[in-house]
Amino acid sequence: MDADRLNRWLTLTANIGVLVGIFFLAYELQQNNNFLAEESRFNQLQNRVEFNRDVALNADLASMYYGTSSPEELDDVRRNAFIRRTLLLWQWDFESPWWDTTESTEAITSQWRRIYSRSKFSDVWEQEKGYFNPSFARYMEENVAN
Repeated sequence: MDADRLNRWLTLTANIGVLVGIFFLAYELQQNNNFLAEESRFNQLQNRVEFNRDVALNADLASMYYGTSSPEELDDVRRNAFIRRTLLLWQWDFESPWWDTTESTEAITSQWRRIYSRSKFSDVWEQEKGYFNPSFARYMEENVAN
């Protein structure tokens, strides 16, 4: 009887170990999925930022993509691309995990206000705000564009 009882306890312990292993594996897969989603989000942002940087720096690309020919229109297109790039980077900061956990959040927001008020940011923001994350757009409206 003792060998049978010992065998049942060992089997139970092994089964519990298997279950714990399965839960651990599920947790690791979830962490990996979170990492891949964040990496994908970063890559999308990077592509959008690089495109706007290229438009801002390359007059031929800006002219071809936006169909502008006059120097004045081309300057506006390039400036607006630079502003969109900057707004995308601001959104990235806003969406980062550290945003609400540091005292520098107010300092960053204050810096954004200064930049926003001294340039054509408000014009571009009004045209483009619908393309941004709604929580970022709400934060911008309440704390920067006010």
